[in-house]
Amino acid sequence: MPMEITNNYSDYGKGYTNTAKEGNVTTSTVELKTSKPGVTKTEQIKTGYSNVNDYSKYLQGKYSYMNSGTTSMQGVPTTVSVSSAFLKKCMDDPEKAKYLEENLAAIPVTRHFIVDRKSILFSTV
Repeated sequence: MPMEITNNYSDYGKGYTNTAKEGNVTTSTVELKTSKPGVTKTEQIKTGYSNVNDYSKYLQGKYSYMNSGTTSMQGVPTTVSVSSAFLKKCMDDPEKAKYLEENLAAIPVTRHFIVDRKSILFSTV
């Protein structure tokens, strides 16, 4: 009787194309989802920081509106607060870090969309 072996791991590791390690910090080249359905972009993310403060500084350097309280995008105050507990999870888990960075990267696009729609809705004719 013939036996067929299959697995459900076809997507395992999908989105990770390259990794490099510097000390404890690992840099991974990943495919991040964008706000457009079916569109991805290649980005580098870092994980493995030894403390939340260093990881937060890395993210703030990449996404100035994260945990800063002072950012404005086209006159709209924009600050995203990420708890230290979630940052702790993300700094050690590449999947969570990827999820966080996908969402942080989507904020300027989303904000732009909202500002454009607001101007259309409230424009005088």
